[in-house]
Amino acid sequence: ESGRLVAFLRDITERKRAEEAFARMQAQLDELSRLKSEFLHVIAHELRTPTCGLLGVGSLVFDLCPDSPRKTEYRRIFAASEQRLRSFLDDEALIRELETCIVRKDTGVSLQSALNAAHGLLVGLRLGTELPSGMAGLIVQGNIVLLERALATLTRVAALFSTDSHTVRLTGRVEGSRVRLTFPLDRLEVESSALSSFFQLDSPARPRSAVAPLGLGPVVAERIVNLLGGEVRLECEGESLGRLEVTLRCKDAVRG
Repeated sequence: ESGRLVAFLRDITERKRAEEAFARMQAQLDELSRLKSEFLHVIAHELRTPTCGLLGVGSLVFDLCPDSPRKTEYRRIFAASEQRLRSFLDDEALIRELETCIVRKDTGVSLQSALNAAHGLLVGLRLGTELPSGMAGLIVQGNIVLLERALATLTRVAALFSTDSHTVRLTGRVEGSRVRLTFPLDRLEVESSALSSFFQLDSPARPRSAVAPLGLGPVVAERIVNLLGGEVRLECEGESLGRLEVTLRCKDAVRG
């Protein structure tokens, strides 16, 4: 019995074929994503110069027209559209920069400083924070300029997905070497199947949702957080209920 040899044979041909097919499909999806991103960059680049000219001429036309209630209303619409278009072009340029951006791993900022800076960018919006004792002094990894922009945009996302669009509630907790910030939502009118890709550049759901006025802002915010070693997720909890979760990487232990 000590000299007996037992061998098992198994045909893994189909398994290998499936793995190779999956690898080819993943490569095709990656290439498609790259082409979409490149196409958007080309379009935005080509639009920038003529757009500036059109907006300048449009503004001049309003200056030459006599004042009237109709002119005031049309000018308001024009100004809002102008701001949205300029934001789109600026955000697209920032996305391209973030793709090649390298963030120093030794930089950090206190969570409270980042939240205060973000709050300063929010006009007409109040951010109510409910953080555990000591959590506000935690040092998170990141650049204050990038982090404040991301947090401000994500707060606006939470406001647009809430019935009270002027006050946003934020809770938080520490999970090991990470900080998890949660915005409760009560007007999340997005299909659950679209949530996982909501912050992707080519998401079809985001432009049709309540956050459409933010343009590419949510995409930029998610990429900033991801660049800093964190994560942004939209979660559904029931009929129009959900939460926006922002995870940030801690740099040091709690201070003060």
